[in-house]
Amino acid sequence: MARSRSPAAYASLAATTFLFSGLTEEETEALLGHPEAFVQSYARGERIRTEHGAFRALGILLSGGAVVEKHAGSSVMRMSVLRPGDLFGAASIFCEAEDYVAQIVADGHTRALILPETALLSMMHRDQRVMENYIRYLTARIRFLSVRIDGFVCGGSEERVLLFLSNNAEQGVCTLPYGMETFARTLSMSRATLYRALDALADAGRIRRNGRSFTILTD
Repeated sequence: MARSRSPAAYASLAATTFLFSGLTEEETEALLGHPEAFVQSYARGERIRTEHGAFRALGILLSGGAVVEKHAGSSVMRMSVLRPGDLFGAASIFCEAEDYVAQIVADGHTRALILPETALLSMMHRDQRVMENYIRYLTARIRFLSVRIDGFVCGGSEERVLLFLSNNAEQGVCTLPYGMETFARTLSMSRATLYRALDALADAGRIRRNGRSFTILTD
C-alpha cells in the first residue's frame, strides 16, 4: 500500500469524476491541495475498506477496480464492482457509526483519491458545486436502492433472482462466490424456490447457467 501526499498531481483524472463535475482542471487542482487529501495505491487483494473501524473518508477510484463484499460468517456475497470514477465510503461520513457497511477489496493495481470528512467539507465550503454534485450523487443512490428494494419486496421469485444476477454481473456474467444454499439464503427463499426460478428464467431464455456462472441474456 503506497500513499501520495500530492493528490493535485491527479487533478486531470479527478476532474473527470462526478464530484468535480463542472469544475476546470485548474479549479480541481486547487481543491485537491487540501493538506488532508491524498491518493492511495493498492495491490490486488488488498483491502481498501473493512467493515470494522471505518476511516471517515470519501473515496473515488482513479484507476484499476475493486469489489464490494458482504460477509456473513464464512459466506461472502459480492455486492458490486467499482470502476474508475466510482465513489465509495459515503456510508462512513457525516454519521456516528463506527463500522462500515461492507468490505472493499482491490481487484488488481488500484489507485483511489481519499478525501477525509474534514477535507470534503472544506471543499464544499470553498466551491458550492462540489456540494451540489455530492447531493446529486446521494439522490441517485436513493433512487437506485429504492428500485432494488421494490424488486426484492414486490417482485416474484424470478424477478428477484434476475435482479440480483443483473446487479452483480460483469459484462453480462454473474459468477457466485458461494453455493446455491447461500444464494437462496441471500434472497430469503428456499432452495426449491430458487431452483424453480432459475429453471423458469432459463426456459424463458433470460439466463444461461454454467455451474455457478450465470449469463444474462438480452433480446
